[in-house]
Amino acid sequence: MIPQFYSLSYSTDKSIIGYYPQTKNNTLSLLYDFSDEARMILRNDTGVNNPIEKFSITVNKRAKLTDVLDNTFLPSGLVISEKLKLLVENLSLPNHRFNEIDVKYENESYRYFWMRYYSDLSEYIDFRSSMFQYVDLEYKKLEDKLIISKEDCLKIVKQASHVRQLRPSQIRLKSNFPNYELFYDNMFHRNIVSNTFIEIIKKHDITGFVIHPLTDILL
Repeated sequence: MIPQFYSLSYSTDKSIIGYYPQTKNNTLSLLYDFSDEARMILRNDTGVNNPIEKFSITVNKRAKLTDVLDNTFLPSGLVISEKLKLLVENLSLPNHRFNEIDVKYENESYRYFWMRYYSDLSEYIDFRSSMFQYVDLEYKKLEDKLIISKEDCLKIVKQASHVRQLRPSQIRLKSNFPNYELFYDNMFHRNIVSNTFIEIIKKHDITGFVIHPLTDILL
């Protein structure tokens, strides 16, 4: 079966990014602060003069500058180049926002963006037709788990341990799913992209990402 969706994340492969960790001195780490400034950053009110534009990322000298950058310092989303942003803007997307970030590399500054999602995939999941399971550290199945709602799922995810994790074995999307090309699974913390998205980034030589086929998400 040809997968309809893929997970996408930044690459840690040194043959792609040159050096790991790829970035350092990320002032976006202030996101974990609870100051008034940090609270403003996390607001999704597009009318706010968001102070995130003052923030920056420094790419290590031994690393390569790629279109998708290391974003381990962010709660979710992607850090992408202006080139990739222009491509993404033409796709079917959930509610989102692009916050400009100053990326410093080899004494030069580059315009990048933090793509933030404001949507909840769970509203499109048919939980009663979906299947979940507990897995161990090696992702071997331990037992099936019936989940009937988003609240049920989030509660179980929080209670899971590193030796007993909840994973989806089949997520069935409802008929009202808007066919997004790029979206975020907030329950299992993964960026999800379509075949169309994969074709576009390969055609335009987008760098710095890694993809894995997903067989657990079905339309």
